[in-house]
Amino acid sequence: MKLLIAGAGKTARELLRRLGQSWDVTLLDQDEGHLGEHRHREQVRRLVLGDASSRVILDEAGIAGHDFVAAVTNRDEVNLEVCRYARKVGVQNVIALVNDSLNLPQFQELGVRAICPGHLVARDIELFLESPRLFVSTIAEGAGEVMEVEVVRRAQAAGRAIKDFASRDWLIAAVHRAGQLIIPHGDTVIRAGDRLTIVGRADLYRSIAHFFSLAEPSFPLEYGQHVLLPLGGVDDLPEGLLDEVAYLLHNTRANGLTVLCAGEVPPELEAAKGRFEELGRLQVRVVTGSLEEVLVQTSKGESVGCVVSAPRPLGPVARILGIPTVVALAHRLACPLLVGRRSLPYRRILVPCSGTKSTGLALETAVDLAKQLGAEVTAVTVTDPLAASGTGSPEWAEEALTQARQIGKLQQFSILEVIRDGNPIKEILAEAADHDLLVVGSTSQSASLLRPHIGEHLVQDAPCSVLVVT
Repeated sequence: MKLLIAGAGKTARELLRRLGQSWDVTLLDQDEGHLGEHRHREQVRRLVLGDASSRVILDEAGIAGHDFVAAVTNRDEVNLEVCRYARKVGVQNVIALVNDSLNLPQFQELGVRAICPGHLVARDIELFLESPRLFVSTIAEGAGEVMEVEVVRRAQAAGRAIKDFASRDWLIAAVHRAGQLIIPHGDTVIRAGDRLTIVGRADLYRSIAHFFSLAEPSFPLEYGQHVLLPLGGVDDLPEGLLDEVAYLLHNTRANGLTVLCAGEVPPELEAAKGRFEELGRLQVRVVTGSLEEVLVQTSKGESVGCVVSAPRPLGPVARILGIPTVVALAHRLACPLLVGRRSLPYRRILVPCSGTKSTGLALETAVDLAKQLGAEVTAVTVTDPLAASGTGSPEWAEEALTQARQIGKLQQFSILEVIRDGNPIKEILAEAADHDLLVVGSTSQSASLLRPHIGEHLVQDAPCSVLVVT
C-alpha cells in the first residue's frame, strides 16, 4: 500500500514506528533535517523536500498515485490544502491532523478523517476534573463516548431494571459486578456497587453520572423508615434525647418511632406521646430479656433506619483495655447508630477522613443529611509529624481528602477540608468542638491497650452527637 505523509515531525515519527515493512511511504517536508531523520527507515521509499501546500510539490511527490494521504504538519492551512488537492486528484483515503479545533468543520466538509488531539485531550481532562470517578474515552472522532461509572448506594438507578430507564442516546454495554462481567439485557437489575460500561453521544456524561451516581437525599430510608430508641428503664432517658429524636423525625425522611423499654416507661415519654404521634407512627414495647439482643434483632427484622441511644460511658477497665463497646454494638446493627448529645440543630457536620470504604460511606451519609438539613460538611484528616510515608504522612492525607473531593463532585456538594497535625483522637475531638454532628465510618472493632480504637474514643469523648455507620 502506498502512503504519502505530508509533514515529517513527531506525528510522522510515531506513525512510521508502527507501520509494517509492507508499506511504501513517500515523506514530504520542507525541513531537510526532519527528512534526514527517516532516511534509513525501510518503509520510506522516497523523500521529497518542499512546501506541502504547493500543488506543484504535491504533484512531484506523486500524490495521485497513492492509496492513502496523511496530512500531519503543525499548520492547519497546509494540512487543509493537502486534503483539498488529494480529494481533487481522486485519493479516497485521506486523514488529517487538526491543530485547532475551530478548524475542524473545514476538514469535515471535505469528507476526510480529521483528528484533533488537543480537543480530545482537553475533553478527557475536563471529564476527569468534573468527576474523577468516571473513566471516559472518546470515540467516533469525538462524537461519542465510552464511559465507566460506579453506581453509588443512593443512585436513582440502583435496584431498577435497565428497561425502566433505557435511553435512545446511550446504552449500558456491560456490567462489572463482584469480579464478573455481565452482558446485560432489559431485565438486568442494576445494583449499588456495579461498575457500568456505557456507550453514548458526547456531552451526555453529566446526565449519566447524575442518574447512576446521584440521588435525592433520603437518609435513613436506605436502611428503613423508623427511628428505634432503646431505654434501659425509667431513669434511662437523659434530658434532651427525645428532642434529638424529634429533630430527626421532623427534618429527615424518617417516619415513625419505636421505643424498646426494658422496664417501666419513663413519664417523659408518656407525656411526649402526642408530640411523636404527630410526627409519625409511635410504638412503645416493653422488653423482657436482653435489651441489646432485642435491639439488634429488631434492627435486622424491621424497617429501622437509625438507632438513637444515649451516651454509654465506658467503665475504667474497658477504657484501659480499649474495648469498643459502642462501636461493637454499631457493627451488630443493620443501620447507623446515633449517640445523641443534643447538639442541635446540626448545622456543621464533621467526617474524619482516611480514604477507606467506611469513610466513603460516612461522607455520603453526611452529605445526604446536610442536603436535608441545610448544613455544611467538613472532611478532616490528621497527619503524624513523624510519618514520612504511609498512614499519617502528608501524601496519605492528600489521598484521603481526594476521596472527599470525588464524592463532593458526584453529589454536586461542596465539602470543606481540614488537615491537622498530631494525635488523631485529640485533633479530631478538637475540631469537633466547632461542629454539631460527627459522622464516623467504622471498619474494624479490634482494639488493644497499645492500639486504642479511634472510633470508640471519638464516640465516648466527642462534644457533639455522633453518628456511627458501618
